Amino acid sequence: MVTALMRGSAVAVRGVPVAPRLYVSSSLRQSGPRVSRKDYLFMFVIVWALSGNTIINSVYKPALSVIALAALVLLSVIRPTFSVRAFSIFLGFAAIIVGQVDSTGYISPVTIAGFFTNLTIAMSAVLLVRNSAKAYVDIMFWTAAISLPVYALLIASQGALAQWVVPFYLNPPDANILIHYFHPHHLRQNNSYYWEPGVFAGYLVLSLVFLGAIKSQYSPMRYKLVLFILVAALVTTFSTSGYLLGALALLYHTQAFGRSLVRPILISFGVIGVAVIFMNTSFLYSKISNEYIQVNSQQADWQLTRMGGMKSDWEQIKMQPFFGWGPNPEIRFQFVSENILKYQGNGLTDFTAKFGFCGLALFLTTTYMGFTCLFNGHGWRTLLALAITTLSLNGECFLIFPLYMMLMFQRTPVEVVHKRYRGRASSRVDLALNDPRRLVLSR
Repeated sequence: MVTALMRGSAVAVRGVPVAPRLYVSSSLRQSGPRVSRKDYLFMFVIVWALSGNTIINSVYKPALSVIALAALVLLSVIRPTFSVRAFSIFLGFAAIIVGQVDSTGYISPVTIAGFFTNLTIAMSAVLLVRNSAKAYVDIMFWTAAISLPVYALLIASQGALAQWVVPFYLNPPDANILIHYFHPHHLRQNNSYYWEPGVFAGYLVLSLVFLGAIKSQYSPMRYKLVLFILVAALVTTFSTSGYLLGALALLYHTQAFGRSLVRPILISFGVIGVAVIFMNTSFLYSKISNEYIQVNSQQADWQLTRMGGMKSDWEQIKMQPFFGWGPNPEIRFQFVSENILKYQGNGLTDFTAKFGFCGLALFLTTTYMGFTCLFNGHGWRTLLALAITTLSLNGECFLIFPLYMMLMFQRTPVEVVHKRYRGRASSRVDLALNDPRRLVLSR
């Protein structure tokens, strides 16, 4: 627990009265706000149920509505402090929707409500959880830790494990046993309970970014354990984008690999190693090369590749560059068939096609502000986090789920969420953190 002491009474310095000083022990800076069971439960629901779990697919929309309603009830009861940024995000997307309706003459109340439902859950995850970054990292740590032995058994049995657990399938013939999804095409890759390894890899990379911002909240040994498990799970995904972006995310963790003299050498070998792996490993080099050939010659289903999806989306973006076509995909069936659009995987261009460059600018700007809070204004760390997030969207449509939308609302971890505790001794630390003139940190 964080301890804070009010030492002394009002004093005068050179005849000028000075308010009592608030001394905060160094444990405040190291431990961060404690994550409660409620916080972990809320984040677990977002990570496990609302981020691509195949079990929830059949009831996803009703579940989303129920969770959003519950979040609104909690917001009305707990009444956290809303930031100007949160209001601006909702108003900004509302204005974009109005622009879409005006320019296309088409409106879909159901899909618009669904989009704002996602947005509400994303905002609630940040406002109701005191330390959403740590809650997310911890949930992903346990997800990765559970997935590794399951994956090891899957490899050791040469895929036979998927048949052994058939009696435990929760939604036959869907091969999901709550903690793992045995996709028939990914029996040599680790996708945990998500629909494909690339999704799991994207969430692991994001957890590495978050861990880079909050590593001081862990003991050195615990930090290295969390880092090791997350990286080990990322390796088992065999995801192209996961490997490349994971290498960038590890720039936050160079201190974990040795002393200052050794780190530059390790970084250099790491960069060279990624290049060597890329050029000599078939699943990386061949995959990207084949995609380029498929798109360039417009072979069958070329739009389903990430490069092809980008090119296909760009043709639609050019027709509605400012506000996009809206969240309902049906209006875009006139350009791309439903079967193609449903399985396209470039999340960055898909989001731009839906909300135009105005929506993309709103997402990138507010996400940058969120990372600025998370990294305490550190320039290159914030820009690197934004770059990794943007590049990861080229791999999957992460923005159809609340988790990545949460990045727009991200804030500095707070000690107090509930308004009724304002003014009590437990909230003095939070008040002092928002007013540097009242804060004197003990060394």
